[in-house]
Amino acid sequence: MNTLAQTLEETEQRRLRLISDVAHELRTPLATIKGYMEGLVDGVFPATDEVFIATGREAARLERLATDLSELSRVEEGAPGLRFAPLDLAAVAAEVAEHLRPQFEDKGVTLRIADQPTLRVLADRDRMAQAFTNIIGNALSYTPQGGAVEITGRVTAD
Repeated sequence: MNTLAQTLEETEQRRLRLISDVAHELRTPLATIKGYMEGLVDGVFPATDEVFIATGREAARLERLATDLSELSRVEEGAPGLRFAPLDLAAVAAEVAEHLRPQFEDKGVTLRIADQPTLRVLADRDRMAQAFTNIIGNALSYTPQGGAVEITGRVTAD
């Protein structure tokens, strides 16, 4: 009975953590889309292909998160559907940083993306983008106005 109770408690903790993580993940693309839309309405952003493409990317992220929610039972079982493929981590980090740049500008925080070597790995691109979004978003949250965040990467022997 104690083992069953412990297993149920652990499952509930994972579920609560997942819900919290998903809520956190939803805020960034929603804030970005909202910012672009407000900028378009207020005339701050011109109605360019770049703005619509960036907004579309954020909508695609929301779609991916909705898919993640529909796969909740698989995640709770510890078997999320990962799609491994060769990718360049430096490129993914830079892309995520560029998507978050408007938020950095709004807060008055400088965002620098250093020239980086190619960082080839075998990973799930969406999950890596999700991780970088969390890390860079947290860097923005904890950097005071007038501060700076620099995105760098390096290859090590191991």
